[in-house]
Amino acid sequence: MRKALVVYLCLFLLLLGCSMKTETNSDRKNKEEINLENAVQKWELAEAHLKLYALNHDQDANWYKDMVVEFHDQTKRFPSWENSGWPTYAPKLFFEDLSQDGKEEMIIILKTAHGTGTSEEDIFILNPETLEEISIQTAPETATKHAKATLSNDHIKIMIDDKLHLIPRSSVEKEDEKIDQVYIGIGYYSYSIHNGILTANVAVFFDMTGPLGEIKITYTFKDGKYQAESINFEPLEEYKQK
Repeated sequence: MRKALVVYLCLFLLLLGCSMKTETNSDRKNKEEINLENAVQKWELAEAHLKLYALNHDQDANWYKDMVVEFHDQTKRFPSWENSGWPTYAPKLFFEDLSQDGKEEMIIILKTAHGTGTSEEDIFILNPETLEEISIQTAPETATKHAKATLSNDHIKIMIDDKLHLIPRSSVEKEDEKIDQVYIGIGYYSYSIHNGILTANVAVFFDMTGPLGEIKITYTFKDGKYQAESINFEPLEEYKQK
């Protein structure tokens, strides 16, 4: 009986050792696949132990590509993420409780386009326990879903859900320059976080050159994703009705 117990114990320790060896090899393989020593740039939110790395840099375009998130001892690669290489447009990192459930989320905002009349950002919200992305309805998706712009003979009409905003065409158009189209959700949008509240601004343009105002979105977490809690249109001061 004692001999049998010794045999079973030996077999158990052998299997346990194989299991530990396999796990160690797997961990080593993951570290080799994400070799942060080869990263070309790093951004950090030190107080949250949150780091973002870029693995590639397109020097001609001055653009960082292929990102890795590191949080404590966890790492995850996001090959499709990219950000401008200009220091002015460095990624923005946050660690805040956006969902108001008592648990912080990781938020990373990337500058994906900039130039004359263009400024676009992507936002990613990650679960810190798994580094999995949490779904969000983006600013342009929200704007195009809730907002619509049309032209009448006398007015630019901007409808936000069931609320109508009117801007006289005479206050915008010049005698030799008539408005042909109004654009919403393309060209200019940004995100910001204040006191645990996520908001976004989406510019409303006429003919892609002249701004009329901004659609302001306040987000909430509902039905498993971040979506608009409120959405309003704020015209430029010169276009506000007196």
